[in-house]
Amino acid sequence: MFTMMRFALSQAEKISRCSGQFGARGEAGDAARMKQRLMDLYFAEGGDLTDREVLVQAAAACGLDGERVRARLAGDDDVERVEREANSAKDAGIDGVPCFIFGGVLAVQGAQPPEHLAQAIERAADEYARRPAAE
Repeated sequence: MFTMMRFALSQAEKISRCSGQFGARGEAGDAARMKQRLMDLYFAEGGDLTDREVLVQAAAACGLDGERVRARLAGDDDVERVEREANSAKDAGIDGVPCFIFGGVLAVQGAQPPEHLAQAIERAADEYARRPAAE
């Protein structure tokens, strides 16, 4: 189960990364729209993110060139980078999603009420402001 989910997330990350490049008419795509579509697909619709065709269809629905996305998913591009970033997050103690890192000084993991996030932003801003100026 964990291996399959990791595969699905790496495939979804590939699409998110290339969504800024693979617009259907050669223009840049919309990465935020693609990420939201993947979230909706998985959490709201129960979509199978391990199925490459599901991912290609989602990308095409967001205006990306389906054939270019299909080719990217079939290749090994970005695999090492995605693994390296996942391991870096794990080493930093991040084990939940979402994870918000504010100002590089405070991390908040998991779904939180807006009030909690607002307080975390204020705390991070205060902490960041107290840092000595960079030389």
